[in-house]
Amino acid sequence: MTQLRACATVPDESCGGRLDEYLKAHRVSRRALATATGLDLRTVSAICTGKRSGNMATWMRIARALRCSIDDILEG
Repeated sequence: MTQLRACATVPDESCGGRLDEYLKAHRVSRRALATATGLDLRTVSAICTGKRSGNMATWMRIARALRCSIDDILEG
């Protein structure tokens, strides 16, 4: 199992960097993501910097707001 697959199954701190890269590639700000998901901006920032991992429900909210799958975010 690769790190991406492990990350997609159980999000951990390393997933945040991938989310941050996804946001930059798609020109979505952390603030816009926070607004779209209803998450606090501090929470989104903490996930993007790896200080928090978020649970699957949070990742599902993020993917739904970005109109993609969790795998799309984590696999680039």
